[in-house]
Amino acid sequence: MAESLWATYPVPENLPPVVIGDPSLPLVSIVTPSYNQGRFIRETIESVLTQDYPNIEYWVIDGGSTDNTLDVLREYERDPRFHWISEPDKGQSDAINKGWSRCRGDILAWLCSDDVYCAGAIRSQVSYLISHPGIDAVYSDAIYINNEGTPLTKYWARKFSQYELLRICFIPQPTVFVRRTLVQRTGIVDTSLHYALDYDYWLRASLNNNFAYSSAEIAQYRLHEDSKTIAQIVRFNPEIERIVIRFFEYDGVPQAIRQRRNVLIADLKLEMAINFARANQVTNAWKYLRASLDYRLFRPRLFWLLMSIVQAKTRIPIMSVLSHNWIRVRSKW
Repeated sequence: MAESLWATYPVPENLPPVVIGDPSLPLVSIVTPSYNQGRFIRETIESVLTQDYPNIEYWVIDGGSTDNTLDVLREYERDPRFHWISEPDKGQSDAINKGWSRCRGDILAWLCSDDVYCAGAIRSQVSYLISHPGIDAVYSDAIYINNEGTPLTKYWARKFSQYELLRICFIPQPTVFVRRTLVQRTGIVDTSLHYALDYDYWLRASLNNNFAYSSAEIAQYRLHEDSKTIAQIVRFNPEIERIVIRFFEYDGVPQAIRQRRNVLIADLKLEMAINFARANQVTNAWKYLRASLDYRLFRPRLFWLLMSIVQAKTRIPIMSVLSHNWIRVRSKW
């Protein structure tokens, strides 16, 4: 079933040749979904093409940008590792699927058009996968940066747990590198999702693939006024709810997780309440708090909700400071 879904993304004829600098190492294919990110995409492209890894195939799949994005893309056409298309699409998920269908690499990744790789990122993740043949996907830590690329704080990941992943997405998307076999088994990125598409993909992939955390700073995750994480935080809520509820319908979900469904749903409702509180929508935050109590009377995440409401009302960054330090501690467990 998963492989058949790729039939909707047929491989184009006459793909450009790949560049292999070291035949002893696998080819790595990177896809950047793009739409009107001309002010950031040059830095994204440079972060890929200046890597010290010898075998790179890089595709930018643009959705028909109307800013200066295409001018930037044309500047890199002479690099034989770099390829791009620009045409209307169905969103980020569709662009990733288009890109991955073109990729020939044994290892795949996607890097959004406002994020960047740290120096040595590709070599680091490839080395991990080579030395751990039983691992299908590796992820690491990231650094939050602002518009100008100034570091803000660390995005701490943690050791993999399917149960914990259902509670919160602790996997920094731009740090993830996966084997082609994972993509073949998992299928396409869900084109009906526009906000939590990576979260959905990692959960689905976790049913029949092995994930591992490697402690390293691999990517810089940009926070700016137009990024989904900042500008559209509450729009994640319906997608996250749908993803978690749907997860329990899949075959292969461990019985131990099924037995804790009510606890997970309570946490889900509280996470949605926290997102509303962060957006200063306190009425909706209380609504989802009440919904969480239908599943479990008390969860530790209730504390974070209350801190989020205090922060929204006072503009004192209590939640931000506490959350950052808690995630840092939790990442060491």
